[in-house]
Amino acid sequence: VNPVNGDLYAGTLNTVMRLPFGTSSWVLELGAIAGTTTGVVDVKIGTDGVVYAAFPGNGARPTTATSVANEGVWRRNTLGSWTRIAGGGTPAWFNVNTIGIGGTSPFRVPLERIVLAIDPNDEKNVYALYSNGVSSDCAGTPAPEAEFGKYDTTTGTWIDLSAGLPDEMGCSNGNDPFATQTGYDL
Repeated sequence: VNPVNGDLYAGTLNTVMRLPFGTSSWVLELGAIAGTTTGVVDVKIGTDGVVYAAFPGNGARPTTATSVANEGVWRRNTLGSWTRIAGGGTPAWFNVNTIGIGGTSPFRVPLERIVLAIDPNDEKNVYALYSNGVSSDCAGTPAPEAEFGKYDTTTGTWIDLSAGLPDEMGCSNGNDPFATQTGYDL
């Protein structure tokens, strides 16, 4: 619920829906109904009424024009305009997908689940943790299955915090390095 105007937001499959306060009809805010993206959208709202939404890429491969256009993190200002703040090659460390690409290495797979958090002590900081499509294997090359970053709303920049994700000594499939089960564990 937007604390400024009482509008209700819902992250659904491939869309952000809004129920304006005092009405009974949902409005499509962002995304495409019946698109090919197959992930749940995460929505967070700051005390100032700014809305953030995180769209995963399509879970199926190859990627599509719809999934590439929508995937990433979006910000809705208090005037109602949405801007993509992560995805599509920005920032450089955020997963980048090309239409028709996906599958095994060396290709990047579509973004999987993305979760957001707004710092309650300083709302200029917004955090994104996402399952990066890597499937770690201790018998092969163990690698973290997630990326983590912080967005500073005052500068409009991201900081890659992925190196700080938990990494115990040794290796344990499904647990270490940081494992997500394709985003289920986020």
